[in-house]
Amino acid sequence: MIVLHNLRGEQLAINGALIERVEGETETHVTLTSGTSYIVRESLEAVVNAQRDDRAEVQALAIRRLTREVGPETSAGRETTTTLRLVAPLGKDEHEEGR
Repeated sequence: MIVLHNLRGEQLAINGALIERVEGETETHVTLTSGTSYIVRESLEAVVNAQRDDRAEVQALAIRRLTREVGPETSAGRETTTTLRLVAPLGKDEHEEGR
């Protein structure tokens, strides 16, 4: 969620993943995929940066959770761990070569 301010200065939290577009010079209009629109005090650049930071934070949290060692499962009295390894998807050319 990103926190913005309406024209009265009140805070509103918006799910950054649902932002369809941001427009404006004197007034910044944030339109969601649902069609709901908000006018906010922040500049277009500030909204874009907040959304970018929110997305990066969500992705970093997901990576930490996926790569975190899972425990304390026990096997013969020992703590066991599982580590997941993330791999990048194949590019188009690499995918076609693997056929």
